[in-house]
Order: sequence, then structure tokens, then C-alpha cells
Amino acid sequence: MKITQLCELKGVVTGDPHGKGRRWAREYGFERSSIYSYDTMHRLAEDDTIDIVYSVTPPGLHERDVLAGAGKHVICEKSMAVSVEECDRMMAACEAAKVWLGMGYRLHYHPYHQEVKELAAQRAWGGPVAMSGGFGYRMGSKRVWRGAGS
Repeated sequence: MKITQLCELKGVVTGDPHGKGRRWAREYGFERSSIYSYDTMHRLAEDDTIDIVYSVTPPGLHERDVLAGAGKHVICEKSMAVSVEECDRMMAACEAAKVWLGMGYRLHYHPYHQEVKELAAQRAWGGPVAMSGGFGYRMGSKRVWRGAGS
């Protein structure tokens, strides 16, 4: 994060605001007033130094994070949520606040995937033949860490 040219870390939400939060504030040069706990993260919307919120918690907590960040643009790490209803509420909150809701997935920007997209656009190997996919885990089980909070 220190080498990015297009953004900078201006605040954090952490379960350890006095330890990790303060250490990150020193290391990344942001104000202590931009350190939030999970109980105070709803105040992110009032923080003028923060333009966008990036939720990297398990999917079962994404709705909470997106709703707390309402008023800011939000990037939500995949999977978006644990139900269609949660996704609908997240999208409605961002639409009402007139902010963007995006999905964070690093492979969209990975050089190899960019090359495959370019080859596909050029039809370098012909047209698509067939594709199938599946899930590596089942959402909905409270025993799965990805469903934490659901």
C-alpha cells in the first residue's frame, strides 16, 4: 500500500484501535481521529479525509461494513454477501447515498488475466467453445468463516 501512486491509506477500522490502529496511523501518516473500532465505524461517513471504504472482512460482515460506510464509495471484497437480500440492501444503500459500490477482486487487474482478455477480444484462438464453473464452498453455514456474522 505504500507504493501505490493512485491512493493512500487515510484511516482504518480495527478491533485494536489503541494498538494496531495507532501503529498504522504512525506508519501511514494519518490522523488518530481516523482510527475506528467496529463500534464506531458508522462515523466513517463523517470523515472528510476518507473518500472510499474498502471492506476486506468475511462476506458475512460485508453488509454491516457497507451500511456503515454509506455516504462513501465502497469496494467490497468478494464474495459480496451471503444472500441476495443482503446484496439488494447494500446496493440500495449505496444508490440512495449516490455513491459507487464496487467488487474488489485482484485478478481482474492481474497481467495474465489482462492478456487473456486481450487475446479473447482479438479472437486470437477462435471463438469461445464452452465453459462451466462451480463454487468451492457453500455459503449459509455458520460454521464457515466466510459466513461469520450471518
